[in-house]
Amino acid sequence: YDDDEDEIGLNVLDEETEGVNPSLIKVTRAMAATANGNGEYTVFDKRMKKEITKIILWTTIAMHGTEFRLALTHTRDE
Repeated sequence: YDDDEDEIGLNVLDEETEGVNPSLIKVTRAMAATANGNGEYTVFDKRMKKEITKIILWTTIAMHGTEFRLALTHTRDE
């Protein structure tokens, strides 16, 4: 989910995708490679007009032979 229309549909696994934050690429690759885990990444919040750090936790749910990643994010308290 992303509420920034400029970022919707971007391939976050591709370092060549313009506008994707390197920390988001790193955590997305970790999610793809690891069934369960956690990490953090930074994003620019247009409403608050500053960069914020988000914590992400994920797990894998298997159903009918397909694996799905379930991810939860929250903003780090400053």
